[in-house]
Amino acid sequence: MIEQIELLVKTGFHSLEEIFEIVTEQYDISIEEEQLQTEINSLFNRHVEASEQWARPTHFENLVMVFDMLCDGGIIALHNAGITMNDGIDDANECYEELIKRGKLPAGYCFYHEQDIERAIDSNVLLIAFGTFRENPEHAAKVANVIVSFLESFGFNVHWDGDINSRIELLNFEWRKTYSEHDSYGLERAVEIIAESSYDLAFNARRPLDVDGGKAGSNLPACTKHTFSEIKHLLPADCWAYSRNEKNDGEFDNETVLVYDGDLAVDHIHLDDPLGIVAESGFKRCSQKDAIGLKITRNMTRVKYLSIGKEYSKD
Repeated sequence: MIEQIELLVKTGFHSLEEIFEIVTEQYDISIEEEQLQTEINSLFNRHVEASEQWARPTHFENLVMVFDMLCDGGIIALHNAGITMNDGIDDANECYEELIKRGKLPAGYCFYHEQDIERAIDSNVLLIAFGTFRENPEHAAKVANVIVSFLESFGFNVHWDGDINSRIELLNFEWRKTYSEHDSYGLERAVEIIAESSYDLAFNARRPLDVDGGKAGSNLPACTKHTFSEIKHLLPADCWAYSRNEKNDGEFDNETVLVYDGDLAVDHIHLDDPLGIVAESGFKRCSQKDAIGLKITRNMTRVKYLSIGKEYSKD
């Protein structure tokens, strides 16, 4: 019983009252309740004191930042999502339904549940489940790759075998967390971040112009014309245009897209022309003028992709 109490304390998601309730409901207690509460208080306080010596940020604190960034990009990322895989999937679906009501279309989800935390405490390996809200293996793989990329950018030792039926593993993960009554890691956190994010802006891009030789009157290299349906599999999982197209039964499938093979570096960008240009540095919003979407491939801390429908300028 003491080991179970210590495990509940180390998860960092349960208050003293919750730990007492869990223990009394799940175990035959042979000691007085007052003595049990004293034991719980002792282990709880000892854990809090030990936390003062932890190096910061902890792995959990970094994971919180990664999950918040994923939510900001349209992927539902949940902490301590129930006890089992089914619980986590149910929580993700609950978030999805609420976000649909708010006019958002999440690209996918990821989570870990309580049993994963307990295993991580024992083995230093935290498993991250992921998935999508439609049966599309290619889309699920894209979601997984986005999650892996964000985790790696924060220095996590990530292992994923590329199988969408396998979970992502965070190796050498030291689970260090203390409970706080101010914790806000529930479903509401993910829903509010996604609801307030700008990844799902209205599609206001200009229609493609009639280009001559793929250059649109500029000194850009030649490009090839495709329909959106031919290249949509190349777009990131949380790209607004991809999500909107899937949601509305191929709304943009017949739109013309100009594709440049390889990298393209330019001194300035004419945003009135529908050119898919790879940027070398960060962009910031500068006006509400209609413009095409820009795909950012550089590894940036906060923004991986920019939405369609606003104008951005080079920093």
